Amino acid sequence: ARQLVTSGGLGTMGYGLPAAIGAKCAKPEHLVVNFTGDGSILMNIQELMTAYETNVPVINIILNNNFLGMVRQWQTFFYEKRYSSTDLSLQPDFVKIAEGFGGVGFVCKSKDEFKKALKEAIKSKKSALIDVRIDRFEDVLPMVPAGAAIYNMILKSKEEK
Repeated sequence: ARQLVTSGGLGTMGYGLPAAIGAKCAKPEHLVVNFTGDGSILMNIQELMTAYETNVPVINIILNNNFLGMVRQWQTFFYEKRYSSTDLSLQPDFVKIAEGFGGVGFVCKSKDEFKKALKEAIKSKKSALIDVRIDRFEDVLPMVPAGAAIYNMILKSKEEK
C-alpha cells in the first residue's frame, strides 16, 4: 500500500528529511522516498548523519531550482518580482555530501538520468540524494493566495496569464 506523510502544505521547509527517517523507522520494510526542495533539504541536511549512522535508508529526491522556490513564487506573483534572499545559486555538492556519509548521490538533468539514478538508489539499499535539476522559474500550481478562498486559486504561472 502506498502512503503519504505530509506537513499539510508546501511551506514547512525542512520537514521532509526527518519525517522520512521517522516513516522508515515506523515501516522499515517499506521504501521511503522524500521529495524535497534544495532550500528545504538545506534547512536540516545534518539529519542525513542520523539516517546514515542508524542505517535508516531513505531516498531523498531534491527538486533543485537554485531558489527558495515557494518564496520566490510568492515574490513573483505578489511583489512584482522583487526577489529578496531567495537565490540559492551558491550550493554544496549534494553528491559529495551523500558520499561523505557513506551513501550514494546522483545529479540528474533529464528524465532518463533520473530513472537510472532512482533504480541505482533503490538497488544500493543505502540512503541516497538524487539532485534533480529543474527550471529555476518553474511554479508550483495550483496556489491559493493568502487570505483567499479555495475557489480563488491561481492555476497558471504569471507569464502564462
